[in-house]
This record gives sequence, C-alpha cells and structure tokens, in this order.
Amino acid sequence: AAYTVSPGLGGLKGQVCNWQIDFSYKENGKEYMRERGKGIPECGGVKPIVGQAKPKTVRFGQACAELWANGKFKAAQCHNITR
Repeated sequence: AAYTVSPGLGGLKGQVCNWQIDFSYKENGKEYMRERGKGIPECGGVKPIVGQAKPKTVRFGQACAELWANGKFKAAQCHNITR
C-alpha cells in the first residue's frame, strides 16, 4: 500500500504525521485478523508512504490497507477476495 500527496485532487490532501498503514482482513463483514503497521514518528506524503503486509493465506472476503495518522483513521483501500 502507498500514499502520496495529490494536491488539488480532493480527498486526502497534504502530509500526514505520526502515521502507520494497517492491514485488516474481513469475512462476512467481520474482522478476523489485523496486522498493525510500524508507527512512523515523522511526517510524510510528499515522498510516497509505503506499507507492506507479510505473506499469508487469507479467507474469502476483504483485505484492506488502512492509513492511520496521529492515532486517527484517515482512509482505506479494500479488495474483495473471491474464488
């Protein structure tokens, strides 16, 4: 997962500080696993912010990358996992 500042395009704007990227996994709308990213005590976004999940086998459902800054949820990108 990656986040980069996109000025003037709407949505999230500007740098985020004290950030981390978490990965959550859901089946039937219920979270069954969460991989917390390492907290980075600096500001970023002008250069890409990157987080990577560890390899694993997951269930059918959803896998989401979540951007957190200063302990607050900012955004998520989710993908459906199907057969």
